[in-house]
Amino acid sequence: MVTSAAVLLAAILLLGGIIAVLGDRLGTKVGKARLRIFGLRPRQTATVVTVITGTLISASTLGILFAFSKPLRQGVFGIDEILKQKRIAEGELGSVTAERDRVAQELNRVTEEKSEVEQGLNQSQSLLTNTNEQLGDLRDQLQILRDERQRILRERQRLAEQRRELLREIPKLQASVQERDRELAQQNRELEQRERELAQRDRTIERKESEIEQKNQSIREREERLAEIEKQRRQLQDELSERDTALANLDKSISERDRILNSREDQLAQLEQEINSLQNQLQRLAENYQEFRQGNVALVRGQVLSFGVVKILEPGAARGVLEQLLREANRAAIAATRPLSNDEVKDRIVQIPRNQVEQAIAQIDDGREYAIRILAAENYVEQETPVFVVVDVARNSVVFQEDEVIATIALEPSEITPQDLQSRLDILLTAAQFRGQRAGILGDIQIEDGRIVTLTRFVEEILAEPNQYDQITAIAAQRTYVAGPLKLRLLAFKDGKMVLST
Repeated sequence: MVTSAAVLLAAILLLGGIIAVLGDRLGTKVGKARLRIFGLRPRQTATVVTVITGTLISASTLGILFAFSKPLRQGVFGIDEILKQKRIAEGELGSVTAERDRVAQELNRVTEEKSEVEQGLNQSQSLLTNTNEQLGDLRDQLQILRDERQRILRERQRLAEQRRELLREIPKLQASVQERDRELAQQNRELEQRERELAQRDRTIERKESEIEQKNQSIREREERLAEIEKQRRQLQDELSERDTALANLDKSISERDRILNSREDQLAQLEQEINSLQNQLQRLAENYQEFRQGNVALVRGQVLSFGVVKILEPGAARGVLEQLLREANRAAIAATRPLSNDEVKDRIVQIPRNQVEQAIAQIDDGREYAIRILAAENYVEQETPVFVVVDVARNSVVFQEDEVIATIALEPSEITPQDLQSRLDILLTAAQFRGQRAGILGDIQIEDGRIVTLTRFVEEILAEPNQYDQITAIAAQRTYVAGPLKLRLLAFKDGKMVLST
């Protein structure tokens, strides 16, 4: 399933390739035409055009990335805002943490006050219990005194009755009555004393009941205060929970953005590694080219020693075909490394690992058509042996259809000279060869039937009327396979119309 990222990457590569081709053509056109911009030299003008083309490639790539990748656009342009939000969130987190610590301290203090109030409440309850017990004892004593008073009242009534009886017996009982009066007075004094004591005890009980009521009022006020503090504590806990939830969501968002940034950094590091690898390959190619120019090399790395297109239809025939190609490669290697030897040399100087041979045989032994090349593995000078080779096997599939455009170059009719036209044709053929090799064509490149007279006639007709042409295009003259050759047909255009053809 094709993802949006794959489509975006393919679009970026395609656009980069198109702009690179256009920039190459434009730079070539400017360089060959020796144009001058802002008074610069032609070479400097071509450099400026190349820089502008590279800038367009970068700008188009960034434009596509920013247009189709919202996370990248937000990550590049919103990174400062993200970091600012992160700093604000960290500041808020510190404030919330300090507030949480302060609330925790306040909660501890309230808890301690609650413990003290509960302790005071327990003491008050104990005092109330003791007071209630004392009150019960006083009430019991009061009841006893009241019972005693009733008994004394009954006794007074009895004594009054006896007094009345004694009054009737005054003469005889006067002395006894006086004695009884004294006893009664004494009892009355004792009764009044007991009544005063009972009144004093009643006042004490009332005072203690008032004190208990005040303590109960104080306890109720403390309970109301504790309830209010408990309510505030629950509200603070709810606020802390909400802030913790908000902080958790913010941490999650920051973690997600950090993960996206880390992914982008990994992709950037991977691209840098690929660039370094390509630079190393380019350096190695430059070193090989330098060695090739300095040494008397008979064979260069990758040089084709033998070539063939095969289709194995019989089992076991693949080994014989490969042996034949290796014999042809051996003859080509001998001819290259021993150019002064006129005698036929039957030495076997070509060597190849057996596992490569077996692997190539297994690959081509499936009934399909393959293009096989025997290539030199390294650079070899004259008289050097042995010559190590490698086998290159490629499926002989269609690469270019007939009339498919391979390369194009522009002409300036007013400045066409034989040397300039030859240079431009060389550039056109080099570009066509480069594209063919990049597409996988193993064979050679040629113009139509390969005769030099065909190309010469085409050049002469262009030079005869240079103002009639402004563009030369190379197209595939026929359907081209991997094995090649790539036959080109050259077409000359004027204002988009084909005027001349090979």
